[in-house]
Amino acid sequence: MRADYFGLVEPTVPTQTGHIRWSEMSVELEAVEMLYALVRCQKPFCVVEDGTGAGVGTLAMYRAICDNGVGSIYTYEPMEEYFQLMENTFQDLPNLTLTHGRASLDHKDLPAPDFVFVDTGGGHEVRGPEIEFWLKHENNPMVVVHDSVRRYPEFELGEGIFINGFDGLWVGRGKV
Repeated sequence: MRADYFGLVEPTVPTQTGHIRWSEMSVELEAVEMLYALVRCQKPFCVVEDGTGAGVGTLAMYRAICDNGVGSIYTYEPMEEYFQLMENTFQDLPNLTLTHGRASLDHKDLPAPDFVFVDTGGGHEVRGPEIEFWLKHENNPMVVVHDSVRRYPEFELGEGIFINGFDGLWVGRGKV
């Protein structure tokens, strides 16, 4: 799949693993394609993204819900500079809500999610509680974790699929 399908220029920033991405705060091209495919296949009604960053993963999932014809995305970004940048980028997109904060903490009016993407920089002390929150969520959503699965082996994600090859993705369901 070509990157321009998501309305993006081709990624050019190399990673330590030899893959490419759009910026230091974005997921890799392969992760974007995987997110798109997962959302297309699962057809979730409520997608939650915990960590918007540069918004590349958001745009892939958004494209998938548009292609599905159903769904909404609720994305949360705790870093002020990225929140402001994404606020301008996402302001006219229907079915996409951007919130400044962390989804696991600031989710009071959020519909029950059936798909959660946790883009987990910062280590166990920063994102560990967020991952744990979603894995134990009563709605038992499909959870996709980016990044921390390789960098921070202390995460105990349980049964799922680990996709090696870039910064790593873990895909699974919450613990019931």
